[in-house]
Amino acid sequence: MRRLRRLIEGAQSAEGVLAMLALGCWVWFHEIDAFEWAYRYSQAHEGMELDELVNGLFVAGIFSIGLLVLRGFRLRRASRRGDLAEREAAWLARHDPLTGLPNRRSLDEHLAAHAEGRRRGARPGGGARRGAGRPWTRGAAVLCLDLDGFKQVNTLLGHDGGDRLLEVVADRLRHVAGDSLAVRVGGDEFVVAADRGLEPDPMALARRIVAALAEPVEMPGGLTARVGTCVGVALTPEDAASQEEALRLADSALYEAKRLGRDKVVRFDPRMAEALDLRLRREQALRRALDRDEITPHYQPLADLASGELEGFEALARWTGEDGPVPPDEFLPLAEEMGLLPELSDRLLTRACADARHWPKPLRLAFNISPAQLGDRMLAQRMLWILDAADFPPGRLQVEVPEAAALRDAGTEGGLIDQLQAAGARVALDDFGAGYTSLGQLARLKFNAIKIDRGFLEAAQGDIDRAEAIRAIVALGRGLGVTTTAKGIETAEQRARLKALGCDLGQGHLFSPALPPEAAAALARGQAPPPASPADAANVEGADVEGGRVDEARVEGPPAEKARVEKAPVDAAPIDKTASGARRNG
Repeated sequence: MRRLRRLIEGAQSAEGVLAMLALGCWVWFHEIDAFEWAYRYSQAHEGMELDELVNGLFVAGIFSIGLLVLRGFRLRRASRRGDLAEREAAWLARHDPLTGLPNRRSLDEHLAAHAEGRRRGARPGGGARRGAGRPWTRGAAVLCLDLDGFKQVNTLLGHDGGDRLLEVVADRLRHVAGDSLAVRVGGDEFVVAADRGLEPDPMALARRIVAALAEPVEMPGGLTARVGTCVGVALTPEDAASQEEALRLADSALYEAKRLGRDKVVRFDPRMAEALDLRLRREQALRRALDRDEITPHYQPLADLASGELEGFEALARWTGEDGPVPPDEFLPLAEEMGLLPELSDRLLTRACADARHWPKPLRLAFNISPAQLGDRMLAQRMLWILDAADFPPGRLQVEVPEAAALRDAGTEGGLIDQLQAAGARVALDDFGAGYTSLGQLARLKFNAIKIDRGFLEAAQGDIDRAEAIRAIVALGRGLGVTTTAKGIETAEQRARLKALGCDLGQGHLFSPALPPEAAAALARGQAPPPASPADAANVEGADVEGGRVDEARVEGPPAEKARVEKAPVDAAPIDKTASGARRNG
């Protein structure tokens, strides 16, 4: 850009010199009466036809002047385009191209300007905003925002749907924030910095933002999306001496708001700093645990509901840290937020394949995939590479994919499901019934098994409609020729009802808790499992989790020697009341 500007300036300077030379020549010719002299000379030498030469020079001069004028216009146009491109580059450097909101760099510049303004007693920024130049005499409020449910929208509707949602959210945030600085710092995270002279009640501003973003968003295809918002608030000078410090404290308050649930507004409290410090220590501990392979799979049996015979296992992630067992509902969401889920998933699959090699060969290993992982185009190749390295046949692998995520992957040619099935692996739809898949969409899916969402089983107690829904799912599975599995079976009554409906397999604490690899291997061979260690027992008791799926691996299929699991083995660890749901996306 600077080189183009110097070229234009140089060209303009050359034009000016030529113009001055031309003017000087004209004055000199006028003084010596050059035209009359040339006329007399041409008359005297008519045979030389000098008048035609003069005409030619005159025409060439006019043409040259035209070219110079045209070139000048082109250079000026190029200069304007260069200025425009430079302004656009400067804008893009400080704004999010999708939403048009200022970005993290703008926020950093704002914080630096505010720090300088505090020293000078003036408000940072230019005159574009109301109150520019007026001191922030009442302090500032920093609000950190995080959308609830954005990942689900991104999973169900794809990145185009997610982008559409972010654009609407940005417009609403810009409208509610008014003169305050609204920033998109990345993903589904936003920051609002408000002058308390203009926004005397920051908590009210936060509640208005929550209410505005909670309104439904019309999506392409006639769909409607809803997201929630959690907000963390920190004030200056009460909570922090500067906006930069207030930003860090507001992030701590946001973490607490997310812990409390959807659409929560929380102002910073000094005790939250301790929680943030604890989170940082847990992140460090989780990284160390991955380096030391401390997170390992335990295996919960699955039973044939009709015969009570052992049909396989489901592996659940367990972590015994330096201070004892860490509940899965703590470290699995943390791993997802830290971006460690792919690495953890690969390591658990590697360990599960190594364990499954020693089980009777008809058994299958089923491994769960989170919706976020379906965007990884190399996931299928990595999984097949792990199977090959462990000498574990793909035909013994069953991959469990959430219903909604499977529907999205089915629309991608050469997606994860297609690649795994082409290699000989089985695919199961997990949490079936929790999504909104139509029969027409279901016909496009390629799967070998259905796993009924445990919410149906929990709600079926005394709910005739839910019981009929389970009956319909089982009938659908039977009609499609696929296996149906119910999870979360806790009572003999639930088992009897599912058995009467024709459900094939079941799991839950009625049969057995998750077992260490050695105990699961012994049970697979038809032997009594060895007594559980105190750490294993504590892990079972701490596995009271429902939700995602990072770490699961499950084995299905008739073992060489069938073992009955109508009740938990006597020497097994204490029964895990919800171990069947102790999973996280992965």
